[in-house]
Amino acid sequence: MKRLKIGIIPHTHWDREWYFTSSKSMIYSLLDFDEIIEYLEENEDFKCFELDGQTSIIEDYLSMRPDMEMRVKKLIKDNRIITGPWYTQSDTLVVSGESLIRNLLYGTRKARELGRSMEVGYLPDSFGMSEQMPQIYRGFGFKYAAFRRNLEDRLVKKGEFYWSSPNGDEVFVHNIYAYGSIGYPPEEPEKIETFMVEMIDKLKEKYRTGLILLFNGEDQKPIRKNLPQIIETARKVLPDIDFEIM
Repeated sequence: MKRLKIGIIPHTHWDREWYFTSSKSMIYSLLDFDEIIEYLEENEDFKCFELDGQTSIIEDYLSMRPDMEMRVKKLIKDNRIITGPWYTQSDTLVVSGESLIRNLLYGTRKARELGRSMEVGYLPDSFGMSEQMPQIYRGFGFKYAAFRRNLEDRLVKKGEFYWSSPNGDEVFVHNIYAYGSIGYPPEEPEKIETFMVEMIDKLKEKYRTGLILLFNGEDQKPIRKNLPQIIETARKVLPDIDFEIM
């Protein structure tokens, strides 16, 4: 039998403005992004960190920290900081197709200028989905997509499926259970074991490819520095399951 794999994605979801001002968001980003960059440079066992699929937030950060540009570029090129493909997150039902295409065009272009662009249609916080998205993604060469919300459990039971546009273009989709599914993991071995077993029991029928993705992060959440130690403890208490930062 194929071993179950738990992929843990450290990330932050970033609202440039919403429940606070863009100026306050900039202050938070200077603090959080400084910490992310420094910690990744100093800790090779922390494999990578996902910056919400938006290159605009890195552009904003570098406008205030131009001295950090080469360090940011190296981490992106080495696939330690994951960015792109969007310039900024979009709700795909309320904007035009031209807007979506240009958003991806500017996002992938900027991310590649910085070193590398994620080639996944990643929309963790959109409140609607256009049926044209697979067609748009395939136009950019993407074969995969990931999004949260937007599915009726009574209609779609599985969290992984092929999604087709009316023209026949399709992408393989991972429907994100929650981008904070492991946002606050316990640290004690017995609590980690209980937490993971309960999470696996909840999700193993939803994701049947042998891979369950858990997201360590939430809105404006800083890097969880002891995540590698928590994962190592999980490996020890659940040796029949593979755990990996992805």
